Amino acid sequence: MRINVAIVLAALTVFFFGCAKQAGAQARYTVGIPVVAGMENTQLAPLFQELVKVVGDKLGVKAETKLIIYEQGDDILKKVLSEVDSKKVDITLLFGQEYSEFQATGRTDLIPIATLSAAGQAVLSNCLYVRKGEFKSLQELRGKKWAGASYRPTRYLLYKKGIDEPLDKFFGSIDYANDSPITLIVKGLEEKQYDAFASYDSFVKISGMMTKKDVFFEPLVCEKYDHSWIFVARKEIPAATIEQFRKVLMGAAKDPDFGKFQFAFQMVAGKFQPVKADDVKFVRQIFDLGIKSGWRKEENAFFKKYKP
Repeated sequence: MRINVAIVLAALTVFFFGCAKQAGAQARYTVGIPVVAGMENTQLAPLFQELVKVVGDKLGVKAETKLIIYEQGDDILKKVLSEVDSKKVDITLLFGQEYSEFQATGRTDLIPIATLSAAGQAVLSNCLYVRKGEFKSLQELRGKKWAGASYRPTRYLLYKKGIDEPLDKFFGSIDYANDSPITLIVKGLEEKQYDAFASYDSFVKISGMMTKKDVFFEPLVCEKYDHSWIFVARKEIPAATIEQFRKVLMGAAKDPDFGKFQFAFQMVAGKFQPVKADDVKFVRQIFDLGIKSGWRKEENAFFKKYKP
């Protein structure tokens, strides 16, 4: 689900970055977009790339994109840093857990520019969704079937609710389920392939599925877990340019010059805002807890065993 929205956000980013660099027509910047395998073959990717080309031509700026393809379970940060270190990309985006992992390496050569909230949130909540009226408490899910496209968010949710057990010990069975698009994992719940699935509440809200009259599922429990997209730039980019870019982003939602891109803001129900140190610290603490508790090892085993 991350990349469906990320492609839209990246389109906005390249457009705004081009605007910030109008004065330097010879400047060239590449935005690296992590994309889960398969999404690069959809209509979104070529449309996005064409948008970048048209905008770049219009502004006289060489702004281009590079898709960073990954499989679920891959080390996304490793792939992104490979592109950054080889200077193939100048700007990229990371979720909070990946940014925390970057911080843990001790590196400081990626500068946070801004974040784009999703469904009004900078720090996203992971929820367990169930069929309406079927379960009233988390404990009622013990021994039931669970599915998700990621492991650690639910592991942390259980931990915060006082259940420090691997997922396959708490649930009767677990499985990998694709959530991109979100309709896939929702369909599995409707068909009773499992009793609960995990997803960020912001993504479910953005999908519009919760506003339908015949919605059959609901969140049972939620816990704040990850930071929304954090746009970062290579340290070599002049500080003045990064600051100019940041100012453009902050005012973009109300700027009439960006009117034709308002659909993207509406799609994700978000806005660009500064990256807050307290939010980054909160997510970093969760990342460190997961490493200390061995959740990364459990997650790797989950992908190895259950992901097709």
